[in-house]
Amino acid sequence: MTRIIMASHGDFSKGIKNALSMIVGELAVNVETYSLYPGESAGDYVRSIEENVKCSEERIFLVVDVVGGSVYNEFFTLTKYANVRLFTGMNLPLVLELVTNGEDFSDEDIDAALTNARDGICCFYGNRVQRSTDDTDF
Repeated sequence: MTRIIMASHGDFSKGIKNALSMIVGELAVNVETYSLYPGESAGDYVRSIEENVKCSEERIFLVVDVVGGSVYNEFFTLTKYANVRLFTGMNLPLVLELVTNGEDFSDEDIDAALTNARDGICCFYGNRVQRSTDDTDF
């Protein structure tokens, strides 16, 4: 089994889950969210789930909003456990891939999910489209 926890500053993770539920319905029901608000510590939440994460036999996908932020820094500490994968740059295409690809999610599937999430980031202007994977600068 795979457990997915999305974590963000403010309600971003809740918004992603709401959109996810609209698209995949019941597949999103077990996706957990954590929202960090002013005056709170993400470390408190991480410590509250760490024992469960450490003892769990399920694979755990942690999806956070931004690399280097306080949420990322605290959740990163859980990557010391072999069953944990941490994804940064939370976006709907990434979470859709994680939720819809089922339990047999291989490292190759993770690579494909990351590629598809990046490929969904584009800038349209005039008659052009520029993708995040282009080698040119904006």
